[in-house]
Amino acid sequence: WPGVLLGRGARRELLKRGLALKTRAGPAVHPHPGPLTWFQCVDDIEGTRARHAREDSWARERGDDRMRAERLGYPAMVELQAGQWDLAEQHAGCSCETLEQGDVSGRSAYAFAWRSLIDAYRGRIDRARTTLQPLVAEAARTEKAWWGAILLSVVGFVEFAAGNHEAADAAL
Repeated sequence: WPGVLLGRGARRELLKRGLALKTRAGPAVHPHPGPLTWFQCVDDIEGTRARHAREDSWARERGDDRMRAERLGYPAMVELQAGQWDLAEQHAGCSCETLEQGDVSGRSAYAFAWRSLIDAYRGRIDRARTTLQPLVAEAARTEKAWWGAILLSVVGFVEFAAGNHEAADAAL
C-alpha cells in the first residue's frame, strides 16, 4: 500500500500475496490496517467494506472494542465516498464516542479527523475546527509527523470548505 499512497499505482498481486501470508500466520495475529488503507486508496468500496467486516469480526471475537472503534473510520470514509453520508456520519460518531473515553492521539485521532471531514461536508465548520485544533497541537508537540500530516490535510479541507483559502493553503 505505500506504493499506492505514493502514486505508483495499485499492485494487486502484492496485496494478494500479503493477505495470503497473513492467512498462513493464523487468526491470532493482530490485523494491520494496511489492507484497509490499500482498498480505500484504490477506491475499492466493496473491498474496503469486506475487509472492515473481516477485521471487525476478528476484534469483536477478542473483545477489542478500541480496535473496533479505531477501524470504524475506514467504513466512515468509504461510505462518504459512496455518497452514504448518514451512514458515514454514524460510523464516525460511534468511533469517536468510544475513543473519547481514552487517550486520543496517534491512530485514534483518525476517527476525529474523519468526523471533522464529514462535518465540513455537512457545513459544521466550527465543530470541525474545534475538534482538530487540539489534535494538531498534540501531534506537533509529540512530533508525530504522520498523524500531524493527516490532521493538517483535513484542516486544509475544512478551511477550504469554509472559504478561508489562505488558512487552507497554510495548513496544506
